[in-house]
Amino acid sequence: MKIGNDIDIGHIHTLEYIKHHAPRVPIPDIHGILQQPNSNRIFFLMSRAPGEPLDSKWEFLGENEKSSIREQLDTIVGYFRFLPAPVTDETQAVLGGGSPRRCKDARREVRVAQGCISNERQFNEFLTSHPHRAQAGSISMIKSYLTDDHKVFLAHGDFHPRNIMVLTRLNDPVADGALPKESLCTTNGTVNQSTTRITITGILDWEMCGWYPEYWEYVKALNTITPGSDLGDWWAYLPQKIGIWPREHAVDLMLSRWHG
Repeated sequence: MKIGNDIDIGHIHTLEYIKHHAPRVPIPDIHGILQQPNSNRIFFLMSRAPGEPLDSKWEFLGENEKSSIREQLDTIVGYFRFLPAPVTDETQAVLGGGSPRRCKDARREVRVAQGCISNERQFNEFLTSHPHRAQAGSISMIKSYLTDDHKVFLAHGDFHPRNIMVLTRLNDPVADGALPKESLCTTNGTVNQSTTRITITGILDWEMCGWYPEYWEYVKALNTITPGSDLGDWWAYLPQKIGIWPREHAVDLMLSRWHG
């Protein structure tokens, strides 16, 4: 059960669309939504994916395990990334997700576009708007770096390891007793990486999902990764299908600084 104030439940329509058209994506089943009377407090009931969040395991994984995660994510992304957007009554609402379809941008806070966004030029205007920031100086330079010729694909919008559930299992030879028990542990007591395999069991927190420019999945997957942290090499293991967008990532970092 996920509990919080003002949890956005509009994304459920997009989530159900994905589950219907790409059933192999490991998305938890939604069992119900309750709202506390006279309150914004939401209780979001869903099935539990087995295992632990990937961010709690990442620093203990070796290159082979991390590469396996990348390959699994690449397969999962391939299931949903190229799905066309469903028809909506708001024909001008091309980008974004949810019902009604709206664009979102999460930095220090989540901003939601007030109206429909039908192309990347309008999306760029949304990215460079802020009610309490002056539209001059550095933002003019940032605007000049933004382009409007990207393709549009479906994005999860928050591919952070905390939103990826994984299950670590022993490899079959060890599980079957072919290797001695002592070989399972290293000198510091952790599980020997050569005797384990790691499997993605669920992708969580789809609140930011929707149809966005093709670089969006990449820059948002790195949005909250701190250089030098245990997740500092996350960029090297992102799924290949989302592409590599260094220029767009650099501009997005500038946008984050401008938004404050």
